[in-house]
Order: sequence, then structure tokens, then C-alpha cells
Amino acid sequence: MNLIRTLSLIGDNEKVQKVTVLVSHYMRYSLTGSTKMELKHELAHVVNYEKLQKMRYGNEFALSIEVPETLMTCKIPTMLIQVFVENAIKHELDPDRFLLIRVQIWDDEGKWLQLFICDNGDGFEEEILQCLNRHEKLLNSEGEHIGIYNVCQRLLLLYGEQAQIHFSNSNHGGAQIHIRIPIER
Repeated sequence: MNLIRTLSLIGDNEKVQKVTVLVSHYMRYSLTGSTKMELKHELAHVVNYEKLQKMRYGNEFALSIEVPETLMTCKIPTMLIQVFVENAIKHELDPDRFLLIRVQIWDDEGKWLQLFICDNGDGFEEEILQCLNRHEKLLNSEGEHIGIYNVCQRLLLLYGEQAQIHFSNSNHGGAQIHIRIPIER
């Protein structure tokens, strides 16, 4: 909303219109009330979010999505991927480094959907990494950070022990999230 206000103040009506459409799509998806969506809808939401953030930050980051077309109708929890893309932009965007966020999704033996989300940022601090892998809420001076915790809880509720989520850091820096859920069409 601050972006819309700023663009309005400087008189960039074309961008105001574009941002307004992106925000309306974002809000519509966020308020859907569905527990699961087809992968193609989640990825469209992630791309919409990327466009919105590029309107704000410019070309300081890139998002790469690799997924076979055959998996686009698989159902996944709503907002599963977007939470991690949002966190990468929020915590790793740095004017001194171009941020690359990668989302890779593949079929494992026709039974499992594997999702891998990573970035080239600084990675998780060791204490945070331990909390994430124990699926605990994160607390800091700003309060609770519940986005990732909510994802972990939803995976547990929806899939039980069949779902797996693991957080790590790359040897070259950057956060890595690996999720495995049953394929559901």
C-alpha cells in the first residue's frame, strides 16, 4: 500500500494501476480459504508476488522456477512456496549483492513431490537453523516469526509423518529448504 501511495504522489498512474492489479490478485489468493491448491496456482501467486516486489525493489533479485509441466496439477498446501520466497526477499535482500532465489520441484518415484527452495544470501544463523529443524516458533526483539512455523504445522496437520521439511545452509552460503509431501492430484 505504501508503494501505491508513493507512486500516486509522484503521479505515476500507469504503475499505480499495475500495482493495484497485482495487490488485488495477491489478496484474492491469500484470502481464498482453501487448504490446498494446484501447484500451477501457487506458482502463479509466487510470480505475482515477485512482480509486486520488483515494482518495489527493482531488479535487485531474480526468481528461478524449475518444475515439469506434468506436476502443475498436483495439489500442495496454499502459500507453501510463497512464504519462503517472501522470507528470502525480506531477510536476504542486500544492495551489495544480487539475490537469486531458486525453486525446484520434481517427482520422486511417482509417490513424492520434492520441493527445494534456496537462495544465495547469508543463510540461516545456527540458532535459528536448530529452531527451524525442531519446528519451533522463532522469537526475537520484534516478536514472533510465525510464517515458517505455520508452514511446518500445516504440513503436519495435512500429511502427518509423511511430510518432511528440512532447513540447511549451502556450503557456498544461502538458505536451503527441502520439503517432501505425497503427490496428490
